Amino acid sequence: MDKKVIIGIIVAIVAIALVGFYIISTAEVTLIAEDAQITLPGNYTANGDFAASAGDVNISIVEQKGSTDKDFVAQFFKAVSANGKDAGYENVTNKTINEYTVYEFAAHPDKLQNVSSDKEATADGGEMWTTYPPEFAAPFDGGVDHFRTVYYVNGDKTYTLQITAANATTNLYTPEIDAIINSIAPVKK
Repeated sequence: MDKKVIIGIIVAIVAIALVGFYIISTAEVTLIAEDAQITLPGNYTANGDFAASAGDVNISIVEQKGSTDKDFVAQFFKAVSANGKDAGYENVTNKTINEYTVYEFAAHPDKLQNVSSDKEATADGGEMWTTYPPEFAAPFDGGVDHFRTVYYVNGDKTYTLQITAANATTNLYTPEIDAIINSIAPVKK
């Protein structure tokens, strides 16, 4: 075989491999929770419909059902906004993304304490408040050093996005993770 033909075949194989790698690395991963979805870069590996991971970062999204509805989330977030810093909550924010009301906070599970709402007057002239245990914000069985939680509320639906890391040095505030959070959208049908 001619030396030029062999070199041509090798160059073609390398080119095909590079194109294949590029396609795989730029493909997106979509996680779906009922009728909402988030989009992740191609370096994430899906672990089912609701979860994915890349390196030390694990992400999951679920629709909340039952007692964790939009009013409960709003009341919990109100308590975290008012009193969360002293209870270990960090980076508490509220904004709107693609018609979703977005509540977000971060924490280290081992540093969380009970957080209480502000006192409110009751109809009988007394005062009442609600206390939320750390397990509500950090329902992890262990192995999580720090996390970001995002609640998306749209109409009567609430979705929870959990971004966790077991490694203490993993940064959960990267442009890539912010883009994932901002990608919330209705499921494309």
